[in-house]
Amino acid sequence: MFRSVCTLKPSTPLSVRRVGAKVYSYGGFHSGCAMAGMLWYLAFTVLLSADLSDPHKRSAFAFALFISVLLLAISWSAFPAFRVSYHNTFEAVHRYAGWFSVGLLWAQLGTSVAISHYLYGESAGLLLIESPLFGM
Repeated sequence: MFRSVCTLKPSTPLSVRRVGAKVYSYGGFHSGCAMAGMLWYLAFTVLLSADLSDPHKRSAFAFALFISVLLLAISWSAFPAFRVSYHNTFEAVHRYAGWFSVGLLWAQLGTSVAISHYLYGESAGLLLIESPLFGM
């Protein structure tokens, strides 16, 4: 669709180019999935905070809290008014906070597996493979 719209010449009637320009509205799928994922992760963080009396869950909560802050920063910088006014800052936050949060997710997974391996004595590899986070 994008290639066909990009082949429209400036001499094409404006009414046709306006219809073709609507192809860019599909970016809402990207932001919608990001918002849904962020809200699920925030819910996960709230659920982790419910039982902080267990010292083994505190590290997972610390990771989740930091990742939640990064995800909120990414979402905040994506608001159109901010994105237009400070586009380079938006790009930097989107790129670096996004990759850093992915790295922290892997660190959170590794820490959770290591703690479970220590507590329950199960194979760390098996715990890793069975974790839903590993597949995600």
